[in-house]
Amino acid sequence: MANFPPDFLKNPNTSKPQTPELLLGAEGIYKTYRSGHQTVNALSDINLKLSSNEILGIFGPEGSGKSTLIHILEGICSADKGRTQIYGDIPSAGISSHRVKSRLGVTIQNTTLPPLLKVNELLEFKCALHSSDLSRQKLLSSLQITECLHTQYCDLSESERQRVILAMTLLSNPKLLFLDEPSRAHQEEIRQVLWNTLEQHKTQSGGAILLATNNAQEAAQLCDKVLLLDKGRAIGAGNPQTLIATHCPQTLLQFRLHASVIIPKLQEIPHLQWHKNDAETLLVQVQCEDVDNTIYSIMHTAVSHNVRVSGIKVIPKTLDDVHEKLRQ
Repeated sequence: MANFPPDFLKNPNTSKPQTPELLLGAEGIYKTYRSGHQTVNALSDINLKLSSNEILGIFGPEGSGKSTLIHILEGICSADKGRTQIYGDIPSAGISSHRVKSRLGVTIQNTTLPPLLKVNELLEFKCALHSSDLSRQKLLSSLQITECLHTQYCDLSESERQRVILAMTLLSNPKLLFLDEPSRAHQEEIRQVLWNTLEQHKTQSGGAILLATNNAQEAAQLCDKVLLLDKGRAIGAGNPQTLIATHCPQTLLQFRLHASVIIPKLQEIPHLQWHKNDAETLLVQVQCEDVDNTIYSIMHTAVSHNVRVSGIKVIPKTLDDVHEKLRQ
């Protein structure tokens, strides 16, 4: 079992005086399935808690168990062993409690809606089902779908469809929101729009969001804490920035050295590697914790040998690097 930091289950918003409400919990979750004649461990001893004003990311590559875990927490399927709770209720496969359903928002991959209905018709239908004091116009504007209102669902792009589905989910103002790969089909600009909207929802609703993602930037930027999965096992958990600083403190520094051979003095820098970029330049990389001093040493050495340095890139570590290290 992974050794999690003691503050993992605590609400990171410690500046707020109110006591956070525990919205979601899971303890000792196991799930297996059959693949041919083999039994595959989809999830093994998964534990988590999610409170109000938190975003928890389930982070890992394809096949790590993210969607299976979310489906169990939503009550779509049941675990072989373990316990889940939503608002203190214990859902079985298929959530039946009105108290639970009325406060949940769920978006899943490959959701389909009536193809010939227009976006405004879909939204009107959703509003008829849920009374909400949310500003629909503000929500549609924040998700950049106002221009799609009179377009049939079948004529939308994949990105537009996902944003419409999210808008329909948010119109009910859910206290607990489940998202499975929410930014999968979006370009970078739209991803930022999506993340801003989700952050605003958390702040305004006082609720919580559980999302499954394999996007390291999304997990680091949006989530208060993450649970790292690998082949159904929890291999790490905590605040994204803290995990990176703890497990991957070094930064990758990359530059071109305009010389046919490496300067001997540069070889004294720890963790420095190089290879020929072309006949006249070398591509050099170095792992370092003190970026400023390392750059100073490189530039000072290069100038003293009358060698030019160009194309300096500082590449920080991400949750992908943390995951790769912890899975070994």
